[in-house]
Amino acid sequence: MGLHHAAITEEMQLQDFEEQFFPTSTRTFANESLHPSTNLAKHLKSLLIRDDLCYVPRWTLEKRVSVSLLAGIKVHDLAPGYCGRIKLLWNNASKLSDTAALVLLYKERDASKCDTYNDRTWSRVRTFIHIASGSTRTDPFNDEDTADDSDDPWKAGRETARAQILSAASSMFGFGYRHFFYMIYINDNQLRAVRVDHAGVIISKPVDYVEDFNVLPRLLWHFSQLNDAQQGLDPTATLLEPFSADYKLMEKLGEDDYTLDIDHTEGTTPTPLTPRRVYELRPCPPSTSGKTIPSATPRSRAPQGSVDPRVFEYVRRAFEKSISAKWPRYRLKVGEEGREFLVAQPAVRTNESPFGRDCRAYIAVDRATRQLVWLKDSWRPSVECSRPEGVILQAFANDPKLYVPTLVCHGYVRQQAVAQDPPASRAAPQSAAQATSKKTGSIHAGSKRAREDDVEGDQVQPGAKKRSRFGVNPLPAYRHYRLVVKEVCLELDQFTSGWQLHICAKAIPRKLAHSRAYKHYGLLHGDISPWNILICPTITKKDDKEIVVWRGMLIDWELSTFAHGKKPINPSGDGEPIMSWEFASVQRINHPSCPNTVEDELEAFFYVLVWNAVRYLSHSLPEVLVAPFLAYCFDTFFRYPDDTVAPTSCKADIIRDAQLRYANREITFSHDDHGRPHPLNDLVFELLQRFQARYAMIKQERPTGEERGPAGGEHAMPGVPAEGRAVLRETQTLATSPGQPTQPVRRTKARTVKTRELARSLQSHADVVQLFAASAMRKDWPMNDKGVDQLAGTDYENKRKFIDVGEDGAPLVEDA
Repeated sequence: MGLHHAAITEEMQLQDFEEQFFPTSTRTFANESLHPSTNLAKHLKSLLIRDDLCYVPRWTLEKRVSVSLLAGIKVHDLAPGYCGRIKLLWNNASKLSDTAALVLLYKERDASKCDTYNDRTWSRVRTFIHIASGSTRTDPFNDEDTADDSDDPWKAGRETARAQILSAASSMFGFGYRHFFYMIYINDNQLRAVRVDHAGVIISKPVDYVEDFNVLPRLLWHFSQLNDAQQGLDPTATLLEPFSADYKLMEKLGEDDYTLDIDHTEGTTPTPLTPRRVYELRPCPPSTSGKTIPSATPRSRAPQGSVDPRVFEYVRRAFEKSISAKWPRYRLKVGEEGREFLVAQPAVRTNESPFGRDCRAYIAVDRATRQLVWLKDSWRPSVECSRPEGVILQAFANDPKLYVPTLVCHGYVRQQAVAQDPPASRAAPQSAAQATSKKTGSIHAGSKRAREDDVEGDQVQPGAKKRSRFGVNPLPAYRHYRLVVKEVCLELDQFTSGWQLHICAKAIPRKLAHSRAYKHYGLLHGDISPWNILICPTITKKDDKEIVVWRGMLIDWELSTFAHGKKPINPSGDGEPIMSWEFASVQRINHPSCPNTVEDELEAFFYVLVWNAVRYLSHSLPEVLVAPFLAYCFDTFFRYPDDTVAPTSCKADIIRDAQLRYANREITFSHDDHGRPHPLNDLVFELLQRFQARYAMIKQERPTGEERGPAGGEHAMPGVPAEGRAVLRETQTLATSPGQPTQPVRRTKARTVKTRELARSLQSHADVVQLFAASAMRKDWPMNDKGVDQLAGTDYENKRKFIDVGEDGAPLVEDA
């Protein structure tokens, strides 16, 4: 019911709401104390029933009600220890659906620091009262919205009210650290109590607070008697004041230091580290909590346990941007030991919704070392079967041959789930908005897409029908988790040449991470995407001389699954896996319940390579077709009547023909605009040849008609080397079989040794490692061949799209 663009709400009687969420100690007061508020109730009632209200703009009415309510709270001391400010919300006063008022309540000690129109003051807001008018017809929590309400004149009002509440909720969570919060929703004379957490919204049934004058004062009294934890504030997060030592430390570390800042360009020689600039761990001034923790102080020698204070310039710039004046700063505790880190504006937030994972990542200051590190703060579903990423990185910690993030510390913020005695019937959302992201410079900062179980980021939702691919499942409770790693990386799209892109992609399936994790730990990553493969500038020694080199680093291991015959674990905890569907293999999309395999992971790496190459390198596809190609090939899926999905014909045709093509055009890469062949073409062909053989074998081993998706036709093979055409024709014939029964003898003959060898080569990393190594040794790789992003200036949306099709694969046409 209601608010279904965020999370399905649970509705209960107001008395049940109070008994469930407010401790008994907050409800022990005499009713006589409420009698003075009758004057307030009478005044509000007189405002709402005046005959001339039809001539008064709504924002004027809402302003009058909010002013009277705030004055009543102050005069009658309805919320002891609290004061408030009014924030008016409107875009155009002539539009009925665009007006509302918020009464923001703060602690009295914070009143002088609060400016209603400064976003950072949301960090000090304890609760708010949303005041609207328009009766139940504009109540965002009602369930009047249906599929056929296009002619409803009040629909826009409900949608706007939802957006306003969600925006305020996003600010409450985004600028502060809370497990949940309470609010009051007032629409004319109707009142609801509301509780919001990452699992959804719980509301009370509407009551007439003007007739029952006890309701509003009682709720405000309840709230004012709650301590910080009972109000939902995170006890492990401390808001920093501008005069504090930690606040000033962040200012200092945000300043450029030419003696310590390092150019991250690959091949440069960093500034030598002199012994006097090495930091030794020593006690620093105590925090506001009274505890003394280690810090870093310059020493004349570099004793055991010393740290390198040098910082890459891109990290320093990104951190400086994060400590802008408009964003609050916090000290966070991580892990069982409570190690402390200083953060400000997140470098990445996967979505703006207050619901779901709400994953945020920061460039943080480690108070123990003064180093800039990467801190990830997220909410993990309690039903999720995957291991926290820190557990995986801890297992990798003693393996120097694995290029994965270096774990600093990790842990759940608290063990209990987010909801306090949550109702059992909290349902999943019916629709979702597009996930939004924020970038900070060139750093790994937020283009990563939200996962399916993020409520706002759930893009596995179709368009017009508003039908959930997973059906209506219970929305789980969430647990708060933090992870800190040493490296602050660059996004993969910061490569400077095709050879560098190839090297960073090669480093993953080679010995550095993916291959070794599979061979020695029995793990498959499970979520290969451009946002999980980063570039990590590293200082290394060559001929006794320090030099900066770029290495590919595979991150986000929490969805990894066991291989080597061990029973696979579904990290999502239900029947559908969590993964980056845009870059998943065709086999994994068609059969999501099947175990993930090495072949699937290598195919995903291939799509990551193509995704970046088509965006930034010179090729034969006209620029006007780049966005349509990427959207159709990677972001678009067919959805069948039984809610199963399949990739579009684009990926299937590319693999079937072993040729990159779109709109009857072959896509080949070139050195420059003159069209000289690029060595990347040969690598793409060799990889596609192997994927083609794999799917040819799959088709022969699987019963006819089991695979879904539109059948492709015959295609020419321009540009394919002559020595490869024989096996291509053979595997293409197998892959494009129209589905008629075939004699077993012919099938056996079709499985030639060459096809089997190519398919089998994907079952381990050895063949692909040799392929990348041989490609890297070629002398004809151009340097600095990266161009501008060909998606820039287009209408491309980073959003999944679904095309409803019938059983025959033909698109369905909506009835007029």
